[in-house]
Amino acid sequence: MQYVITLKEITDYLGLRHNDSMSKVKRMAESASFGTLREIRIAYNTQGQLMDTYLLDKRQMMAVSGTLSLDLQMMLVDRVNELESQLKKPKVLSKCEVLLMALELEENELDFKTRYWVRLLNSPSN
Repeated sequence: MQYVITLKEITDYLGLRHNDSMSKVKRMAESASFGTLREIRIAYNTQGQLMDTYLLDKRQMMAVSGTLSLDLQMMLVDRVNELESQLKKPKVLSKCEVLLMALELEENELDFKTRYWVRLLNSPSN
């Protein structure tokens, strides 16, 4: 199951009361067809205050949006499509990231060679 959005994101995006929506989603989750509801704690403001919310997969997000409003459903479908298109874009690496990856590869190769020689030198035939 791939989670795509939190209920807090949905309610912030639409200007809905988060607590009311939490209650509605909890009632929806009483149906086995809704699937497992995953509750998480997130920081919701710049002061780092924490709150509970639900992490929804794409299927649950569609069900929740359909329950809250048609306008919401259409806006969320557009948002998911936007997020999915961002995932499909290749990431452009900075020079620093490329150099760090090259360094990590070199370290891995050196570690492999070291283990090879240690094993060879410690083998019974030597």
